[in-house]
Amino acid sequence: MKGRFLGRPLPLVIAHRGFSALFPENTLPAFEAAVAEGADMIELDVTASRDGHPVVIHDDTLERTTTGMGRVGDYTLAELKRLDAGGWMGEAFGGTSIPVLPEVFDAFGGRILINVEIKSDGLCKEESTQELMQTVIDLIRRKNLLSSVVISSGDYQVLRKVRILDGEVMLAVLGNGPEANSDVTALVKAVGGLSYNPDQACLTGELVDTLHRAGILVFPWSTLPDNTAATMERMLKLGADGFFANDPALFRARALR
Repeated sequence: MKGRFLGRPLPLVIAHRGFSALFPENTLPAFEAAVAEGADMIELDVTASRDGHPVVIHDDTLERTTTGMGRVGDYTLAELKRLDAGGWMGEAFGGTSIPVLPEVFDAFGGRILINVEIKSDGLCKEESTQELMQTVIDLIRRKNLLSSVVISSGDYQVLRKVRILDGEVMLAVLGNGPEANSDVTALVKAVGGLSYNPDQACLTGELVDTLHRAGILVFPWSTLPDNTAATMERMLKLGADGFFANDPALFRARALR
């Protein structure tokens, strides 16, 4: 596999929610570990607190990865910052807080590529999603990260609206399942996307070839329990240009073979 993506050689080693196999996902320690491991990109999820701050967390509820309960969007940033977002993975990570996007950009911007997935599921009002999109765009521009941050979403309407808000930010279309009756190439092209990021279970060699002919890169992802060496090797054989790996060291070892 040849080529480069934003200055990094392919296949791209993408740390899924940071080095989430060994560190609490979507936290500064997980991102720092990914940088130390030599990952090319960190992937993170962002949604909005009740008072409109872009908080970095995957779920729209708090129970799985923090000491809190209920919806993320029902809490202010100050309330969310008092929660423990690391102790669930071991005592060594106790006291780790939920980061906000400016913290991540300040700590890692310019050191590594960053994929920001905008989560709209937990936002009750359309205007809240619009505000979150604008906040992310403004942060990318204010921190001078236009050339190293990619916005992705599994909600195509979010990507369409982001493109309307800003014609230059880099976008990726996230596929959450089989895109029935959809021309994936056309979807990506319509928003000026750089890549299609599908669920690994839905990726075929034929789809990879189709996207590559259109100049679109393919970065598949997988949740547990399928984020494994076997899955990584299968993605590489299909011609994927990288992988969202919970263990970036594991993928890097396969990619360098």
